[in-house]
Amino acid sequence: LFEANERYGEMAQNFQQYMNKYRQEGDLTGALYELGRARELQGRPHEMLSEYYDGIMRFGNDPMAYGIDQILNAYAEKYESNRLEIDETLAFLRKLKQDKAFRDKFISDRAFMFSYFEENPNITMSVQEMFYPRDFRDGLKKDMAPVDSLLATYEQRNRDFPKETPAQTFSKAYEKATAEQQQTLALRLAMALDRLGDDSQSGRLFTERDVVFASPETLMWIGQSVEDYDPNLATKAYTTVVDSHPAAEESVLGALLALGDLNLQLEDYDQAIYYYTEAEKLFPADPAIVRAVLGKGNALLASKQYNSAREEFEKVVSRRDWRGEPQAEALFKIGLTYYDQQQWDKAQAYFQRVYIGFFAFVDWASAAYYYSGQALLKMGGNGEGPSPREQARNTYEEFLANDAFRNSEYYAKIKDAMTTL
Repeated sequence: LFEANERYGEMAQNFQQYMNKYRQEGDLTGALYELGRARELQGRPHEMLSEYYDGIMRFGNDPMAYGIDQILNAYAEKYESNRLEIDETLAFLRKLKQDKAFRDKFISDRAFMFSYFEENPNITMSVQEMFYPRDFRDGLKKDMAPVDSLLATYEQRNRDFPKETPAQTFSKAYEKATAEQQQTLALRLAMALDRLGDDSQSGRLFTERDVVFASPETLMWIGQSVEDYDPNLATKAYTTVVDSHPAAEESVLGALLALGDLNLQLEDYDQAIYYYTEAEKLFPADPAIVRAVLGKGNALLASKQYNSAREEFEKVVSRRDWRGEPQAEALFKIGLTYYDQQQWDKAQAYFQRVYIGFFAFVDWASAAYYYSGQALLKMGGNGEGPSPREQARNTYEEFLANDAFRNSEYYAKIKDAMTTL
């Protein structure tokens, strides 16, 4: 309510009081995140980053302090967005102050003003809105005091803003956490550095000891990092999220989906189906659950349980809120079930639905074109109309005529297939 009424000081005070009162049993990291938002809304981003850094160092070694992972991500994102905002706003105000030709055109030409703001979208929105009224702009012809005031505000904001980048800040914090044997905090900071593209974490090796100390999001990072060369450790990382951190719901869903995907890749289809089913059972309303339904369908298709696979893919096709790429994939996979069963006419009909209705999804549309042509070649003609061979050739010519498909993996296959037609 304080935020909705732009009472940001009281909003900040509210979360400070919460953290003081519920120090033992409260969601301190959640409150800290909101306190940082309040500071940003107050126009004090340096205080937001300071609050976040203090919270990271204070609570980051507790694997159950789930909000710290969100705060680590927020620190990096907010640093970059506020740095851009300060830089662009300062550049604009300085130009307005120092460049008379620019100032005269900006004040008198409303179209030019909006064009400039469109080209410089990181200028603070509240600053942009001050210039919308004609009376305000006209007033600047006689008195630049409002611009001087804004310029002083942003010069101060620039001086207050941290000079170290998030990578530099996290690197120092990582060294400190490592020296003090704060394993959970060190892992969190290593994850943050890796996501920032810091070379210090490239080639990092993980062990089961890391899994013991990791927070849920860090466990997900470990699992994703080792899947290709140590699926057993990846499995342990993901199952630890599910078993030891049931309250971290977003991570639990991610872990169940990752376990399904990993077992599908390992061709353990029953286990993959189990994890996808668990995800669907625990999080039926989550938008990401379409991945579980598609995953279960893929596992059933791979294990040649065609009727059951079609049931899963039909669930996707029937949901309006899953329209788009998930439905393109589902329709294509239904076509594959019929293709594998040599029901060429049904398969071709589904493939055609994909490349006609979902041509914008190049990967699925190009695959559908290829298999549609293959299904047509296997169909027997009835003596009426174009032969299946002619229909296949027409399908492939249509595909090759569309430059949007030129870089698809099926382009060369279809070109090769055309040589026999």
